[in-house]
Amino acid sequence: MRKRIVKKGNPRVFVYSLIMTLVLYSAMIFVERRLLKTEEHVSVYVAKETVEKNTIVTVENIGELFSLEERRTDWLPDGSVSDAGQLLGMTVKYGYGRNEIVTIGGLSASDMRVEGIERPVEVSLDAGSLSQVVGGIIREGDRINIWSLSKRNENGGSIMEAEKICDYAYVTRVFTAAGVQVGQAAQDSAAATVVNIVIPESKEEEFNIALERGTLRVGRCMYDRDQKK
Repeated sequence: MRKRIVKKGNPRVFVYSLIMTLVLYSAMIFVERRLLKTEEHVSVYVAKETVEKNTIVTVENIGELFSLEERRTDWLPDGSVSDAGQLLGMTVKYGYGRNEIVTIGGLSASDMRVEGIERPVEVSLDAGSLSQVVGGIIREGDRINIWSLSKRNENGGSIMEAEKICDYAYVTRVFTAAGVQVGQAAQDSAAATVVNIVIPESKEEEFNIALERGTLRVGRCMYDRDQKK
């Protein structure tokens, strides 16, 4: 009768294999986590608070307006901004809400405040006498139409004529009676008393004459000219 011989495995080989398996598994997990972290997250610029449209990004205000934050790549909109150089000197086209990711499409290299205005100049007017026309609520970033009124006599009667001095003029700054500058996002209803606007240089003389005569009238635009048909 034959005896069955059973060979016993070398315990050292078993332990060595187990250790190598654990080491390789740990290495794979580590590499996978590093790859996932690299692929799924990226640093992009987001708005700290509400950023109004037509805001120009400068070295002085970039830190107040935007911060560099990590976001998942599958949440990123196309053209997300990740470099400060893509922001500096740009004009905000549409405005951003708090924590909203900044995109190239939401920025413009041109100063939209003077877009379409030939040889732009900044002028000021006293809005106190205009409050009945615009309700006294003019804010930085608003667009306004400016008219000059004149009266002439004809056939024994007087005829009032209106000529548009400037169309879709940009309001650059607004001040209250206390001399406090009011931004576009201000929630208070304080009436504007001094308004700075941008108009074509060719209309500057006519504007000043009408301003001196007190015949200026202003209408606040309730539309975006880009969407106007």
